[in-house]
Parts: sequence; structure tokens; C-alpha cells
Amino acid sequence: MDSRVPDPHEQRVFAQAYCAARPGSTCTPRTVGSLVFYDRLVSTLVVYGSFAKANAREALVTQCAAESDRCEGVTLFRRLGNRWNVVHRTPGITPRECLKLRGVDGRDVLACRGNTIFLPGPGLSLDFVAVGGKRTYRKPLLPTRNLNCQKTQDAVNFAWLGDWSRRDVDGDGRADLTVQLRQYRLTFADEEGCLARDARSVQEKTTSLTWFMRGDTLVPDGSARRAVHELKEVSGLNSTLAA
Repeated sequence: MDSRVPDPHEQRVFAQAYCAARPGSTCTPRTVGSLVFYDRLVSTLVVYGSFAKANAREALVTQCAAESDRCEGVTLFRRLGNRWNVVHRTPGITPRECLKLRGVDGRDVLACRGNTIFLPGPGLSLDFVAVGGKRTYRKPLLPTRNLNCQKTQDAVNFAWLGDWSRRDVDGDGRADLTVQLRQYRLTFADEEGCLARDARSVQEKTTSLTWFMRGDTLVPDGSARRAVHELKEVSGLNSTLAA
């Protein structure tokens, strides 16, 4: 995985660069334990690469609220000389577990996944994240799927992401994305059993999905397209997905 938690030194460097781009503000980095707080934010994850400009030294930093678990957005920093500088900040996009892939133009893009706890239950997300000159963009590769415990009188459909990797599947010399999708059909005694994730019976299907790196984007194979269709039918989502 290419994204990771920044160490205290990295947190302070990015906090100082962020505050330097906000003249006149009360944005002053302060260290508490292993965390650096600034402008009511904390840097939770960083991934290095060349995102908005080929051959540039850049860092994409996910920022969360200092006083809660809510994440606020992502900031792109670029190294110029011996200093990091803010390029832009995009609210509402919060990359977490990410793999980096290189586009034909020499810029990096990200595939970012999450097996996380959403209300009302556990869920999955898999997104394509690309960075432009003015903002960061996110596009779902799979519909977000949550475990719904409000209809436990019927079997409950649920999906989870298994192993994933970056490898050249089609032999074109560039890394592609492969993901194991685990789909479950669960039965529970009642809503309480569902919330405790104590299933009485489990039916499981595991499918290997691939997205090919084409130009500067990811293109799904047949299995991935079918999985998108199945998850949309189950979840009732009509979002626009990567083609």
C-alpha cells in the first residue's frame, strides 16, 4: 500500500506549509503527543508521487477534524527547492488505503479502498482518485455498499473487499489493478444479531476483478462490470461509474 500515516516530522512540515498559505489566519501548528494540530485539522494519511505534474515531487495529504473522526478533505503539496508548498485543497475527498498507478503521461493516479464501519453497519468503497491542476477528483469504481440491519427478516446481502494488488495483467508493461470482491448472503436471528454481525448462515462468493490502466484512467474488465451491475441492483444505486 502506498498511503501511510505520516510521522510527527512529516505532520509538522505539512502543517507549517499549510499555515504559510493562509496569511493572517490563526493557523499555528502545535504538537500533542504524536499528533500535530493546525487550523482544527490533523494530517492522517500521506501518499507521495507525481500527481498533477509529471516528474514533480508531490504529496497528497488527507486531513481530518482534530476534534472528531470526521475527515475534511485532501491537500496537494509540491516540493519546490527545499520547501513544501500548497498547490490546492479539495474538501469532501478523503483518500485512505491507496495504491498508486502510473499513467502514460507520467502522472500518478490512485485506487483507494476501504472496508469501513458506516452507519448502519460495515461497508465497502473502491474509488479512482486523480489530481488536476486545481483540484482532486474522485470517481467510484464500485458502488459503496453498506450492511443494512433493518430488514433482517430476509436474507441480507453484503460485500467486502479482500486482497488487492498492482500488477501487469494484460502484458502491456504497465501495472493494472486487481481486487478480490467477497459477496455474502447472510441470515440473522434478528436485528440485534445483525448489529453484532452474528450470522446464523453464510453463503459466500469470491470474484477476482481487474481494472486495466488505459491512458490516465482505469477501465474495468468483464468481471468488474458485472460486479458493478450486481451491486447497483442490490443497493439500488444509480451513480455514474468509471467506464
